[in-house]
Amino acid sequence: RFGVIAFAFAIPANAHSNMRIASMAATESAAWAHCPIFTQPGIDLPASHDVTYIRERGVPSPTLRIARAAISWAAMRDMDTLFIACAQPHAWRCMRDLAIAADEAVYDVNMMRCEDIVADAYEGWFCADSQQPHTSSQYRWFIYDAILRAMPARLYRGIAS
Repeated sequence: RFGVIAFAFAIPANAHSNMRIASMAATESAAWAHCPIFTQPGIDLPASHDVTYIRERGVPSPTLRIARAAISWAAMRDMDTLFIACAQPHAWRCMRDLAIAADEAVYDVNMMRCEDIVADAYEGWFCADSQQPHTSSQYRWFIYDAILRAMPARLYRGIAS
């Protein structure tokens, strides 16, 4: 069984990065017999798709919190393969956090990034008008992401709880 996990990369939903992620998720779903999609508000998908949205407690939810909910969703549906739709700059953390969540849940699942992630230019994912400052420029993202990558795992996991 297949599924698609889509991570937003800006606020609002009509930011070009989120529209690209929604398109990527819809395309991947269609390629695999319209498999279900798990995502977050900000990724608007057509009603014709089987979509589950995370119930966010904060806007936006931390990547690890979304990953945990996504793995729980996949496990309840006994999925064995997940395709990950996300912005290229966010891909490393999305994949890492999904692996952490799968390990925490003791759930064995294959995870693959959608091919479109690497086909697009890295700098093209940033939105100058994003309401999330860290997704508005490559420089701001670098600082934000470097802090999260360097953060001790225990602290990082606690923030996402």
